[in-house]
Amino acid sequence: MAGSIRKVITWFVIFVMVLGFFSAGGIFSNSAQAANPFLPLWERIPDGEPRVFVDPDTGKERLYVYGSHDSRINGYCGPDHVVWSAPLDDLNDWRHEGEAFHVNKLNGVDYIDRDGITKQLIVDVDANVRVMLYAPDVVYHPENNKYYMYVFVDGMWHVNPDPPEGLNRRRHPMFVVSSSHPAGPFGNPKFVHLAFDPAVLVDDVRNENGKSRVYLYWTPEETRNLYAAELNPDDMATILPGTTRYPLQQTERAPKNTMPDWTAPFYMFEGSSMRKVNGTYLMSYCRAVRPNQTSTSGISEIGWAFSDNPFGDPALGTPWTFGGVVVDNRGEQIMDPYTSDATYTFTGGNNHGGMAEVNGQWYQVYHRDTNINSKRQAMAEPFDLRFADGAPVIDQVEMTSQGFEIDGLDPFQEQYAGYACYTLPPSGDTAPRFFSQDDDSLNFDPKAARDDWYPVLNIRNRSWLGYKYFNFGNGAGVKEMKLFLTLTNNAPGVVNIYAGNPKTKFSDPEQPKTLIGTMELKGGSSEVHTVEADVTVVTGMKGIYLEFLSESDEEICQVNKLQFVKTGGGKSKSGGGCNAAMSAAALCILLLLRRAG
Repeated sequence: MAGSIRKVITWFVIFVMVLGFFSAGGIFSNSAQAANPFLPLWERIPDGEPRVFVDPDTGKERLYVYGSHDSRINGYCGPDHVVWSAPLDDLNDWRHEGEAFHVNKLNGVDYIDRDGITKQLIVDVDANVRVMLYAPDVVYHPENNKYYMYVFVDGMWHVNPDPPEGLNRRRHPMFVVSSSHPAGPFGNPKFVHLAFDPAVLVDDVRNENGKSRVYLYWTPEETRNLYAAELNPDDMATILPGTTRYPLQQTERAPKNTMPDWTAPFYMFEGSSMRKVNGTYLMSYCRAVRPNQTSTSGISEIGWAFSDNPFGDPALGTPWTFGGVVVDNRGEQIMDPYTSDATYTFTGGNNHGGMAEVNGQWYQVYHRDTNINSKRQAMAEPFDLRFADGAPVIDQVEMTSQGFEIDGLDPFQEQYAGYACYTLPPSGDTAPRFFSQDDDSLNFDPKAARDDWYPVLNIRNRSWLGYKYFNFGNGAGVKEMKLFLTLTNNAPGVVNIYAGNPKTKFSDPEQPKTLIGTMELKGGSSEVHTVEADVTVVTGMKGIYLEFLSESDEEICQVNKLQFVKTGGGKSKSGGGCNAAMSAAALCILLLLRRAG
């Protein structure tokens, strides 16, 4: 008996050592990844403005992301702004900085309405009165040594005496709030203007008093055109008299209603964001990608333009020049594999974001729709910014699953199915949907206990999920490979697994897909479980695509995670493995324990 106990103890020690090996990266790893979406899947931050600021607590630079907060059950945005940040040397390590501002802080604050009358803003969240804070921007003014957040709220002012039939034109009061810390909290609100989607640029050019000049840009909802003005840097709130311009139309007067005929070739919808690089002013913005500029198509592109002066005023230099598109949250256009009709590869939706340079690499932050009400999530794509003959050049990039993992996701580490950047069909009742939180129990506290369950829902016959891209390495010594899916399985079906090479540029045609395996789904299980399939060994960067087929018209499954496992030697990019591999090792040890008994 004593000998058996000693054997059990010995094998228990081995088991603990194996677990240590797994958790240290030998097979199983829980290390975070900054995939797309790059924040936790329960979070919903659209309209992201990325800014590199010095953390006053450490003296080191961090990447801060400011945005709206889709914290309501229905409708865009919510009453609060929260901030996330990450160190520049580890964009996997995102930290929730807390609430930076709440709309309640605007209750009773003076503003000037469209008739020039000073009033006090009434904020009553419980009564649903002006509860939404829309897309903010944040800048640092070096001479003031303060951070300034520009916020604006929903408003109900009808600015057109006789608006077009069916259109309800509104304006929105914008305020500036300040803080000594880039994460806030922000306070001391001051009214700025009736404006929509503010963007602010603190220039490196100084005024006659030696202070950095500040420029404000906005897009009134009633005209969908760009306005620009210079702010007084002393209070960061007062528009300097005589500085307001209308850059895209080059007119002396404010543009009248231009919808549905936006100014070509910009087709600005909203969401301008400003940067200055090598003396050139860069603007990114939400572009109306409507072929005939009607209200029936999308507003999903992030367009960009440039000028040699902050107003794009020909009297000061050159006007704004349309540069092209950075990214489109509809994915890309392909031929439907079943009908051969043209289709996009993601659901699309409105778009808004900004640019940031981190360690020499430029990123565009934007957002994606989830196909569930108004629940949008923060995305990021790397892009190359270069200059040719003095003009900036940006080539359009793909919508990917990588985010800040620009060398590809690790296929041998568990990845959420929700990182899919390719879905068929892209929208409608039969399209895949990306789950973040239950509406009945919304909780945006980063310390809250949560189930590790963020599945892709509504997967039906002819649904596709695609991932761009996984980095499988050189395959040295790898003899076999499996794919594991963690899911619930309601109806029988099969999953065809394909691999494809990456595109070298966005304009390339979709790369051919090669079948590398097939997985059988038996159906009839509402419990979370793991299914597996043998797959052909692949190497290098690959897109992975899952095709779901079934004779049922119902939801086939909900997929939470996927992971590849290899045998025969070789190490993955991160040394990761999977829960299934860990379970197999545990099973072996349990068998040995039984023998020891």
